[in-house]
Amino acid sequence: MGIEEDNIRKYTTPAYRAPEMWDLFLREVINEKVDIWALGCLLFRICYFKSAFDGESKLQVLNGNYRIPDLPKFSSFLTDLIRDMLQARPDDRPDITQASALLDWPFISINLGLVSC
Repeated sequence: MGIEEDNIRKYTTPAYRAPEMWDLFLREVINEKVDIWALGCLLFRICYFKSAFDGESKLQVLNGNYRIPDLPKFSSFLTDLIRDMLQARPDDRPDITQASALLDWPFISINLGLVSC
């Protein structure tokens, strides 16, 4: 466990680190679901220009405790996607196949206003 903690500290960015990486005593499998979490964090940052978790708080991350800001407004499709990706339990997050099906980028860019048309 100590070696894995060292690797996580050395090779990951705290702002994008999934709960199962913060607390190895949870005994959750570290797999592609950590990438889904990181993508959710990145999507949140792109939309709201800040981290989902204030000060990268370990306790907030472990509990999945964050708030979607009121502004700017995005469709429920996008905010639900972020919520799905930022589920504290990895089993509750979409896998890469489900996430890629949800990420039909041309649809998002045109219909959710991420890119001006």
